[in-house]
Parts: sequence; C-alpha cells; structure tokens
Amino acid sequence: MTAVCYNRFRIRTTNSESRRKILRWLFRSFTVYSYEPQPTGFRGRFIAPVPTFPRAAFRDLCYGLRGDETLEVHVVSYDLHTLYLEGHIYLRGRWHSIRL
Repeated sequence: MTAVCYNRFRIRTTNSESRRKILRWLFRSFTVYSYEPQPTGFRGRFIAPVPTFPRAAFRDLCYGLRGDETLEVHVVSYDLHTLYLEGHIYLRGRWHSIRL
C-alpha cells in the first residue's frame, strides 16, 4: 500500500491574484477532493502522495507569494492508519507547526 497523507486546508488572502495562483498550484500538485470557495479564500481537502505534510512544496509556494501580507495558510495533515497528525500555519510570512 502506498503511503499518502490526507490534508484539510483553509487559505485566506485579499489578493485575488494570489488566490488564483494558489488554487491553480493546488490542483496541479495534489489530488484535491473537496473545495469550497469563500469570499476571501477557500477551504477543502487534498491527498499528498507522501507519508507526511509536503513541507517543501508549501514553503516554495509561500516564498513565491512573500509580498502578500494578507496571506494565511492553515493545513491539518493526518493519516488514520499510522495515527500521524500535524498542524501547519503560515501567517505574517512565517510557518508555524504543531505536532501531536
């Protein structure tokens, strides 16, 4: 069985160009199986083909959008088979992680 990581995300920004770039990147990079647009962003779920949170991919994405001061990224990564659970928040240009 291939290791996958399930992820719930919520992304907010007032910059419509950043929202467009992030959404396009998400659908190209991962298997998005739930997506709900909201007035200032979107939320949903995606599957990553790796056993843990795809940290490097998200850091590269946020580095490319570092001029957007309103960008907030919240991701909860989990796998019920291995009891893996992590939370990741990008806020004010920095990543913060919570591991359980």
